[in-house]
Amino acid sequence: MIPAMLYGFNPLIVALIVGNVLTVVTLLSVAGFTRKAYASIISAVTCSIATCLLAILFGSLFNIHGAVMEGAESLLYAGFMDLDLTLVFQGGIYLACSGAVLDLAIDISSALEEIIHNNPHVTKTALMKSGLNIGKSVVGAKLLLCCWPIWGATSP
Repeated sequence: MIPAMLYGFNPLIVALIVGNVLTVVTLLSVAGFTRKAYASIISAVTCSIATCLLAILFGSLFNIHGAVMEGAESLLYAGFMDLDLTLVFQGGIYLACSGAVLDLAIDISSALEEIIHNNPHVTKTALMKSGLNIGKSVVGAKLLLCCWPIWGATSP
């Protein structure tokens, strides 16, 4: 990934490709070639693309610059003046968060698979409602665990 960025490829696109390849391989390894895996892959890739688009939008809206990264000056002094540090920064943030997106996708898909397994006659509307409720709970719990150290607490 790093050599591709240094050769001039868009860092955010490179991170998106690497993250999605890792997501697909991981989900197929964990869930096999099942509907659950395919649903997880579709949702994770869709969320990844949406995340990167939002990063571009809000990065330009809030004038976020990648030169604040540790080692940014070293890259520039090493002769990589054409490297877009903002896109490297955004790609790094996306890649760091792509594991959480993968985790959420498989969590929700597994829960919905269990609902269908235990109640094969569940309607699509009820299944969608359950998926949204499960997603809200899972995202809320993960957000709480991620932000707990920021709030100054020692344990949840």
